[in-house]
Amino acid sequence: MTEAVIFDLDGTILDNEQLWEEAFVKVMKKQNLKISLRQKNGWKHEPGLGLTLNWRNILAANEIQDPMQVRKTVSETVKEYNDLNQDLKLREGVEEVVETVKQRGWRTALSTGSDWFTVEKELEELGLMLAFEVTTTGEEVYLPKPDPEIYVLTGQKLGIEPENCLVVEDSVAGARSALEAGMRVAAIKSAYADEATFKALGVQFIVKDFNELKEIISNIE
Repeated sequence: MTEAVIFDLDGTILDNEQLWEEAFVKVMKKQNLKISLRQKNGWKHEPGLGLTLNWRNILAANEIQDPMQVRKTVSETVKEYNDLNQDLKLREGVEEVVETVKQRGWRTALSTGSDWFTVEKELEELGLMLAFEVTTTGEEVYLPKPDPEIYVLTGQKLGIEPENCLVVEDSVAGARSALEAGMRVAAIKSAYADEATFKALGVQFIVKDFNELKEIISNIE
């Protein structure tokens, strides 16, 4: 029986994954890195992995193994993203879904690979500081998604068994993380994570937007 809904942030609550992709491409061009490295969907970065792991993979493909370079490149990407993201945008229907969750008497949580400095700024700007009872950020775990650590920790903070948690995700890495933590997943399909991919993972619910998600949350037990 559902007792909590845990939301991912980037690409799920925020309609911003395309902006992160643009930021990655800008930095790759500035550093003259190979941009032929791409996901099957054509994207240069893999949504859900986080900045550090994405850049570690990209730089390694360019035969660069320097941890300092990874940190520097992550910082450059954040700057490019902030320059592009002058107007934060929630996905349509987010607030209604959160309200529906609370009306059902379930708890709410946020689980994101971003750092707290970024998350706090974005939640304040969007007026969502009180929307989530529990927040887990990337600094709190050793291993990023798709490792299940971040969702295991969020469940522990909530004090709720994994099987009683529903996770809302937009990425393959995020969905795999939640499933391996023993939680059910509602995945939002997109250009970088299609329905067939989520089905192959064993995702229980696949939706196109938060309006469809609201219907599921209104009716599941």
